Amino acid sequence: AIKLLIQQIPGLAFALFQVLIERLDEANRLARFLTQEKVTRGTVKVLSGDLKGQSFPIYHQRAVLGMSKGSVAADALRIALPTTDESLQERHAMVTIDSGVAYIAPLDGDVTVHGEDISDAMAVDPDEPIQVGALDLRIIAKGV
Repeated sequence: AIKLLIQQIPGLAFALFQVLIERLDEANRLARFLTQEKVTRGTVKVLSGDLKGQSFPIYHQRAVLGMSKGSVAADALRIALPTTDESLQERHAMVTIDSGVAYIAPLDGDVTVHGEDISDAMAVDPDEPIQVGALDLRIIAKGV
């Protein structure tokens, strides 16, 4: 049995080496991703509430806007607002930036543009007043 085990060591060592190389490759890809300079497509500026005056970058063409719960603020696919405003849902609205134009659409919460509730995606100008929950904000798209 020991002789058979000794004969299998080279094969096991090679398999272990392959797994180690795969893990190192994954770690290198993750490190490259995390150190890349993030390009912003736009910004959400909060105009009222406990986040008044703060800005939150938009990194992707589509991102979920909502209340931050735990570690989701680090997720680039979300615009997680660390607010105590309980009227803001975790998945309140979808923000889309397309050809330099910002769009907002309600998901799990109400969205108001110019005092009108919206039910579908709507293009918004940087100076248009938007209300999500009890927060007033603006969405400014970059011309990408």
